[in-house]
Amino acid sequence: MHDGSFLRRHCATLQGVLRAFGPGRVDVLRVRRYRFFLQASRKHKARGGTGVISWANPTDRAGTNRLRKDLTDCMKGARGYLEAPDDRCQTTLSQEDLLPLPIRTLGSTGRQVTALGLGGVCWNLVEDDAIAAGVVHRAIDLGITYLDTASGYKESERKMGIALRDRDREPLFIATKCIKRSGDDVKREIAQSFEDLGVETIDLIQLHAIDQDEALSEVLGTDGALRVIEEYQKAGKITHVGLTGHTHSANFVKMIGEYDFDTVLNPMGAVNRVWNDFSSTTIPAARGKGMGIIGMKVMAYNQIPADYRRQFLHYTMGLDIDVAIVGMDTIEQVEENVRLAESFAPLTSEEESDLMDRAVEVAAGDKTALFWLPESKMAS
Repeated sequence: MHDGSFLRRHCATLQGVLRAFGPGRVDVLRVRRYRFFLQASRKHKARGGTGVISWANPTDRAGTNRLRKDLTDCMKGARGYLEAPDDRCQTTLSQEDLLPLPIRTLGSTGRQVTALGLGGVCWNLVEDDAIAAGVVHRAIDLGITYLDTASGYKESERKMGIALRDRDREPLFIATKCIKRSGDDVKREIAQSFEDLGVETIDLIQLHAIDQDEALSEVLGTDGALRVIEEYQKAGKITHVGLTGHTHSANFVKMIGEYDFDTVLNPMGAVNRVWNDFSSTTIPAARGKGMGIIGMKVMAYNQIPADYRRQFLHYTMGLDIDVAIVGMDTIEQVEENVRLAESFAPLTSEEESDLMDRAVEVAAGDKTALFWLPESKMAS
């Protein structure tokens, strides 16, 4: 078994090379060996492991030592290239050699999606349709496949629809949300969603902001929203159904036991961890039912200091979730977040401790900016 600290200890060095040279000149062979190592670690974690690689054949010490040597050689070479004059770097690194966005399976849906998703807010508030659609285009160009939106996000579905007209629909996972509770109301809401998005099918529709028992009882009722969604599912127009909640984690866990939802969406950022923690309650309950887990409020609605964006994103990606969605309103933000996601590595205990201190500071800030947090702190 490789010590996870061994991977973390060397990760920053090679990432430094990639940031320094971009698609420029570095040792391609060593980068490819490192990519294999990192991807193996991610796959192990996706299967329920800790992110530390346990080899299928633990008696193959020669194979294990060989891979460990490859990584060590890679790191030595990386340090050499960082310190070397430019003429030492003779090999061209193409785009396909760069670390890809992590891919994860969305619970029992079986669908593979990028671990970083484009949130449905921020870019939707850009007045110019072309600029807003350009943000969506850039996210897709950089490999993001999970696209979040909602009927209640001002013109988000319509502006996403503008971008989708020019894209191959097949690799994309379109996830929207409905806020209406009664069957008649949600039928009109969903019809408008289809029209605005301009798609034949929606991969995931989520009953949005179900934070109280009364709301769940209404959507589950004989004339409730869920019955209409089931009709769309039978017709092959909607594939999966999910549930979202923002405030009371204990109550939300109880509610997801009332129906076989395919996914759940909750705040999974570090700020919520220190204020009203969903991760310790929702994740085990949802995994127990095979549900896909999507995390939101990763960057606390753009309240995270620039120097800590990597840590905040990597914290959420390091949880046992499938997708971390981040709201972005510029192409530059998309590019930054993709770079951060591509360099994902679990936080060290020291990094996580420091992050929680920063999260406490953010949570103590302007509550109007942190509008989704309950008034009273619930996390211990």
